[in-house]
Amino acid sequence: MNINILSPENFNCVTELIYKLQMDHLKKYGKYYALKDDVQDRINRILGKLMRSRTTRIFVAIENQKCVGYILLKIEKTIPIYLVEKYGYISGLYVKEEFRNKDIATHLLKQAEKWFKQKNVPYAELKVAQENSAQEFWNKAGYAPKQTIRVKYF
Repeated sequence: MNINILSPENFNCVTELIYKLQMDHLKKYGKYYALKDDVQDRINRILGKLMRSRTTRIFVAIENQKCVGYILLKIEKTIPIYLVEKYGYISGLYVKEEFRNKDIATHLLKQAEKWFKQKNVPYAELKVAQENSAQEFWNKAGYAPKQTIRVKYF
């Protein structure tokens, strides 16, 4: 298995994985993840912009010449009252179901953390649904719950 940076060669595969993740979230978590009709076009446009950004990195897991997972990272700025001026944000991590439990997510995460450290980012955070089975993965990786996001629908 190899971990590569998003490139034109694996772009379409990653857009498919992002779409799959969003569809999974919609099925599991409901209307909070409701998608626009042109979602695939939007993913393509957004991913194209992110691919050119200096503060974003997308790593892709390749197994037997197939794209099997990705992790999308961003460097975000904090409110300018804090000593820490930036932090890492893990916007998405996804591995195809048939390739799970093979440490692919762990390898993607290690590559992500390496990149954050190279960019002098002091910490990383992410959002994960309370009922998401990935909670255990994030706990084992050392990501502790720090806040609760509360949602009220109108």
